[in-house]
Amino acid sequence: MAIVMLGKDLTIKAHKDDDVAWWVDSGANIHVSKDRKWFKTYKPVEDGCVLHMGNESTAPVEGRGTVELEFTSGKILVLRDVLHVPKIRKNLVSGSVLNKLGYRQVYDSDRYVLSKSGVFVGFGYYNN
Repeated sequence: MAIVMLGKDLTIKAHKDDDVAWWVDSGANIHVSKDRKWFKTYKPVEDGCVLHMGNESTAPVEGRGTVELEFTSGKILVLRDVLHVPKIRKNLVSGSVLNKLGYRQVYDSDRYVLSKSGVFVGFGYYNN
């Protein structure tokens, strides 16, 4: 089971292990996973494909596909076009992509709540 984590400076964390944790990053424009095991569907990409990061560094992309994250609520968040980038430190969910897909993200006190069309999807807690 995965839990979404809220990223940049604040996180939602259910596990101490970053391999099973996901960070919601409002600055990311694409979802990124560091581990191939998360992918339900997967297609390798051509050599030379790289991810450009906010600190102006790059990391090689090995593939792309679909990832399904299950919240403790039992709801599944399907992430499409997720990049597989083994050299990235954390799994990232793009907050802006979720917004474009109609998800509502509420940052309230010490909680992050995700819903779509008025239906609760899941939540997590901030963790610095």
